[in-house]
Amino acid sequence: MEVGSALLSVTFEVLLSKLNSSVMEWVKLPKIVRAEMQNWSSLLPKIGVLLEDAEEKQETDRVVKLWLADFRDLAYDMEDMLEEVEIDAKRSELTAKAQASTSKPRQLTYPKLFNKVTRFRADRDREMASRVKDITARLQNIEANISKLGLISSTMRTGDKFHKLAAERLPTTPSPEHHICGRENEKEAILKMLLTDESKDEPYSVIPIVGMGGLGKTTLARLVYNDEKLKGMFGLKAWACISEQFDVLRITRSILEQVTGKKCDLEDLSSLQDRLKEKFSGRKFFLVLDDIWNKKYGLWDELRKPFLSGAFGSKIIITTRDEDIGKMMKGNDKVYSLELLENDACLSLFARHALGVENFDAYPNLKGVGEKIVKKCKRLPLAIKTLSGLLRGKPHLHEWKYILNSKIWDLPEDSSDILPALRLSYNHLPSPLKRCFGYCSIFPKDYEFDEAELVLLWMAEGLLQQQPQRMKQTKDLGHRHFRDLLSRAFFQRSSKDASLFVMHDLMVDLAIHVAGETCCTLELDGKISNVSFQKARHLSFPRGKREFMVSKRFEFLEEKRNLRTFLQLTDSDSWHRSCFLSNTVLQDLMKNLKCLRVLSLPYYRITKLSDRIGDLKHLRFINLSSTQIESLPESVGYLPYLQTLLLRNCEKLGHHL
Repeated sequence: MEVGSALLSVTFEVLLSKLNSSVMEWVKLPKIVRAEMQNWSSLLPKIGVLLEDAEEKQETDRVVKLWLADFRDLAYDMEDMLEEVEIDAKRSELTAKAQASTSKPRQLTYPKLFNKVTRFRADRDREMASRVKDITARLQNIEANISKLGLISSTMRTGDKFHKLAAERLPTTPSPEHHICGRENEKEAILKMLLTDESKDEPYSVIPIVGMGGLGKTTLARLVYNDEKLKGMFGLKAWACISEQFDVLRITRSILEQVTGKKCDLEDLSSLQDRLKEKFSGRKFFLVLDDIWNKKYGLWDELRKPFLSGAFGSKIIITTRDEDIGKMMKGNDKVYSLELLENDACLSLFARHALGVENFDAYPNLKGVGEKIVKKCKRLPLAIKTLSGLLRGKPHLHEWKYILNSKIWDLPEDSSDILPALRLSYNHLPSPLKRCFGYCSIFPKDYEFDEAELVLLWMAEGLLQQQPQRMKQTKDLGHRHFRDLLSRAFFQRSSKDASLFVMHDLMVDLAIHVAGETCCTLELDGKISNVSFQKARHLSFPRGKREFMVSKRFEFLEEKRNLRTFLQLTDSDSWHRSCFLSNTVLQDLMKNLKCLRVLSLPYYRITKLSDRIGDLKHLRFINLSSTQIESLPESVGYLPYLQTLLLRNCEKLGHHL
């Protein structure tokens, strides 16, 4: 398992590329800085040939894991340093060309100004030399510890051809989402319940689908929700994802907007419920409340108030991992427990996704190994689908045996909450897909994300091995990576909005596991989720209902100056919220986070940006969509690496152009 090294591999490649670039040959650097960077060039290859072995051993060797984490942290600092040198070189070149194009050479007529510039350059050179020496010392320490790890050079490793085969033959199209193996009986049973009116005191009845994660509860609910037999049976339909935060106001608004087909800007729960009650009054409705975790009856009792106005025969499907939640919401002991797939259905599912056929009749030599692999997946559909995607287009016995005999299966059950089948599927992804998936740990569970915007974020973080002046090709590559991850079940389409995507809870856990300490989320209560913040480089944060983002919430950033991502997470409710951002926060961001690649602050009431945004020399991605920005500082135009500037729905900006 590559804990954190999904993002390390691309950084290592970038380091070598920058150190060997032509820029480093002609750029003017202090002698001590150039000498230290030459040390980097000699030490890095010695470490690089050991990374592949370290990535495999870190799952069972904590010392190796810590060594990799230290090297990853150092590699980020080295990249920042080299990029700053690159930027200074480009600016010096442009200045020289500008001076050469003038009719007269510029005369230095102001000695005080000349002395000031000289002192500035001297201070900058001293600061650069100090940083470079510190990096060299850390690099030498990492190299000195190699002998204690027992790592093997990649040139000495043999027999591992699977990674190359996987990279050469990526799947091109996702499996049909409407097809499901082994759940036909369950689907018909749920449909029968929906089509049968139950005699009871309340106008609606609840059908809880209960089962463990990865079992296919949401998939089954989606199939039922879209079934042709239900057309005309219910006047109103809606789907709401509940998740761990049972937010009654958010869920009520989501249902209301779906049944009316209109956005709603009401902030008061009572008004929302009155509006929904009017809409449901005397009409049969069908709701799906997906992925419920919270056991508090008071929240459910508050949510269901508008449902009582509906016509008898209305239905609500809920999905949950907790049987007690199902019983609480239904009001009796009857729940629909989703069982593990039958063996025959598991084999059929595996054959369909691995070989594109219904069974192993055409591949008798693979059936025995396939049965053993399926058994190790513990009959969980998500695990089977993910692992079979790894073998798609590879009908060779030795490749199947390679997966069957992986050491991942032998790890102790309590060593990780991640299913071995999912860890194994990740391990054998091509490297470009590994790093793109690992970055997605920045998204919390049930977060709906947009394909196009995620590709732009991947670009900004340098995860797509982009080529200068080839933005379109880089975007196309990102979309191919996205579709590959979708076809392998690492991503899924949102049940609520088919244009958006989500990750299954188990996939979120996997992404957090493989990203290590690189990505984290700042919760509304101020706590950092996923990891300790010490070595994090990518930060995301949700917004409150009516938030005023003040400096106190982000005061910890004063000690986190090497952060690369500052990403505000948007959702379907964002558009109508009145959220403010203090000028102090913006000023602190510009002053402290000089290594930012991504700055995303949509939907906040921002009217202007400081000209100091030009100091964020590494910036690639800026999102100020749906803000009240009136103008952009001139310095934005001088950001050397800027790729994406999103200004959707900035109505006030249009009036000032």
